[in-house]
Amino acid sequence: MLIGQSPSIQALRKRIETVARTQPSVTVLIWGPSGSGKELVAQEIHRLNPLTSKGKFIPVDLSYVPRELAGSRLFGHERGAFTGAHDRRRGAFEEGAGGTVFLDEVSSISLEFQGMFLRVLQEREFSPLGSVRTIKTNARIIAASNENLWEKVQKGLFRQDLYFRLKVLQINVPPLADRKEDIPLLVRHFIKKHAAAVGCPPDLDVEEGVYEELASRQWPGNVRQLENVVIQSLASAEAGKKLRVRNLAPEGIESIPSRDGITASLLDLPYPEAHKEMQRIFREMYWARKLQQTGGNVSQAARLGGVLPASLHRMIRSSHIQARRMEND
Repeated sequence: MLIGQSPSIQALRKRIETVARTQPSVTVLIWGPSGSGKELVAQEIHRLNPLTSKGKFIPVDLSYVPRELAGSRLFGHERGAFTGAHDRRRGAFEEGAGGTVFLDEVSSISLEFQGMFLRVLQEREFSPLGSVRTIKTNARIIAASNENLWEKVQKGLFRQDLYFRLKVLQINVPPLADRKEDIPLLVRHFIKKHAAAVGCPPDLDVEEGVYEELASRQWPGNVRQLENVVIQSLASAEAGKKLRVRNLAPEGIESIPSRDGITASLLDLPYPEAHKEMQRIFREMYWARKLQQTGGNVSQAARLGGVLPASLHRMIRSSHIQARRMEND
């Protein structure tokens, strides 16, 4: 459910309604920054179409799927197709027959599997890994990305033919910074949603000034970040009486000062010290982000970042990454 009454959200709803009326064979590309609600948009397209709504909605976050397993997750595999394939597995395109397959962070697909994915879009058929049989699919395919796919095409990291096959219909999801007037409605929604979990009433009163303070923030993590802040703030509210400005959780590592602000504070240091400090800031921001994406799972975060879990554990022990990650959970 999309929360808000801002002009940008109203325009987004109209666009969703238009796209949802098209045939499921028409692919959709959703662009928007992380945390802006791309999956919610895909769910609405699925729900509003009379054909796809009868089937399943199958979400696949490709940024969390290791590249060596992406083919299996999308196309399925036969027993013995690769080491560890002890049984046959149905992939997303088979599971989503008659419904919708939502591929989040589609830019994460390797070039090898981009060709196989293109065949699905062109021929509406695929073969499971390790099989010669062909399976037809009638699922609506919706892809999403927070990256500029055209730039990746120009760099040779994403197939141009696949890009144009995906971008038959495009929807742009606005960042929270472009619709701050929706913050009060979003806060009320999140209070009601999480009230029971944190032990406060769903109609908890909100002090005047809370919305103003929240609207003054940058919100690089968008609606997802706002939801996290509301949960943390509710946990510190006074016995569930009222949510006050002083209860609001701090902005955290993701809202660290802008590049110009960091530069200004470092220019007075000797170069070796400034360089070392910038490396420390980047390291903490980078791994805090990966840990936030994986819900604090160190092994998954390490895999996303391309290092061994033991190396990430060492970095956590020698820095403030762990503490800062907890601030954003």
